[in-house]
Amino acid sequence: MTTRVLVAALDPIVARGLIQTLQDERYEVLDATDAASAHSLLEAVRRLHPDAVIVRMSNDGDSLVGMLQESEPGLRVIECDDDIPRLRSHPAGGQVIAIQPVTAATLRQALGPPLLGEPHVH
Repeated sequence: MTTRVLVAALDPIVARGLIQTLQDERYEVLDATDAASAHSLLEAVRRLHPDAVIVRMSNDGDSLVGMLQESEPGLRVIECDDDIPRLRSHPAGGQVIAIQPVTAATLRQALGPPLLGEPHVH
């Protein structure tokens, strides 16, 4: 089992960079960059059951975060700013954490270490 991270609608360049970094760090990336509305994002979360979701940081982010976490209790939501390289982590039931700059290390801080799969028995 690995940590499943859904990447939602972000600036395409930012999304590509995040996806590549997450894959390099051994997270399982679920691509929902086409989920342009809150409704389509919610449908993707319900269908894919990620451990975490990365969304675009916005002024109404708290309502989106609440909606996502209500739909999937235990979901960690990370807001990513398209303009300034920074993250805002919303752990389920935890305190919001602001993190910058966006690097592999700060993504691990926001998401927690990736869960590694069970060893294969031969």
